[in-house]
Amino acid sequence: MLVARKTIIFITVYPFNEDYALKYGFEILKKRGFNIVILNIMDFVFKKDITDKISHYNILEQVDGIEQISIKSGKSLSEHLNSIAGWKIAVLVVFPYIKLLYLLKKAGIPYIRTFTNVHPRMEAEFSVRCIDAAKRFMKNPASFIADLIEYKLSSRFYSPEYVILGAEASNYKNKSLKTKVINTHSFDYDRYLRNKDKPKPSCIPEVEYYVHIANHAWELHDNILLGIEPIFSKDEYAALINSFFDFVEKHTGKKIIIAAYPKATEDENIYEGRPFLYETEQLIKYSSGVFCHYSGAIKFAVIHKKPICFISTRHFNESKYHRAHFMSYAAALGADINFIDNTEHFKKLLDKGLFYYNKECYEDYAKKYISSDRFNERPLWDIVADTLIKDMASNE
Repeated sequence: MLVARKTIIFITVYPFNEDYALKYGFEILKKRGFNIVILNIMDFVFKKDITDKISHYNILEQVDGIEQISIKSGKSLSEHLNSIAGWKIAVLVVFPYIKLLYLLKKAGIPYIRTFTNVHPRMEAEFSVRCIDAAKRFMKNPASFIADLIEYKLSSRFYSPEYVILGAEASNYKNKSLKTKVINTHSFDYDRYLRNKDKPKPSCIPEVEYYVHIANHAWELHDNILLGIEPIFSKDEYAALINSFFDFVEKHTGKKIIIAAYPKATEDENIYEGRPFLYETEQLIKYSSGVFCHYSGAIKFAVIHKKPICFISTRHFNESKYHRAHFMSYAAALGADINFIDNTEHFKKLLDKGLFYYNKECYEDYAKKYISSDRFNERPLWDIVADTLIKDMASNE
């Protein structure tokens, strides 16, 4: 008996690496009988002046034995979508652009959106949002109107077949009765479950240390794609952050290890010889405290009940984008934002106490943004696969 092929198509603008293969459960989906295809639509959805800036980031290599296919045009995307035989569904690791949804709809391919990395909501004052919108309109009216239409109409034009929700808080509002909700937990909680019983990695030192969750604000991949203006030069940031870390290490006797985010390249390692490692969850698990600007990976500190320290600068504070992120994370955890622009700031923070921990705030944060108790011990992609396979069987 010939078994019908079932394929999950991951559509992305990021080059997948092995960390992404773990995040999106490739090994689980393969075991559950799914074929996996990765389509990178960077050159299809972004203009050439943007893609040229990040071409050195967008190097596509095999990941988990799967070829990543670069899509240059709508015609190319249609050809690849139509060439996949059997049952198929897309997972959007990208904004649902109308021109993408149009081609999915034309090919008769349903899609999934994931809301499994939910962050505290940024609450900008109405007047601030109005002024910001007016500035963007004056700068480029055509682009502003096109973006507004894209944002308002994309998912209404072709609704997702499924949405995956990762915790109680979510910015997703179900606009279609046809869309099915799959309740799971956050990507970060899923990583915690994967690592829970593994031995301590050899890269982690036996001595006490602090960890810093890297989040860079000069001209890098995500900032370019999102149109976020750099607020530091690379050298300026390196001088400031290393001066602060030198001070901390001198006055506490503890070393600082840098937790690099999955897309970070060695070119971003500006930390003067400090370990620059990618095992963020494990680094935080065995640490004595966590420094960060703001980051979704702060969930690992909450999961492991590690004290935190939000560190900011006047540069971050002068940016509405970055300031709003700082305020949302700090407010959600009831923590202070600590400035580190000069030695006086360093001393003030040391005298106050570097780190913060509040049991009630951590528990509230975990409930809202990390996991619902019902799904604590099940891998995220097993939960998703259960639903897909069940629905496939009922439709046969």
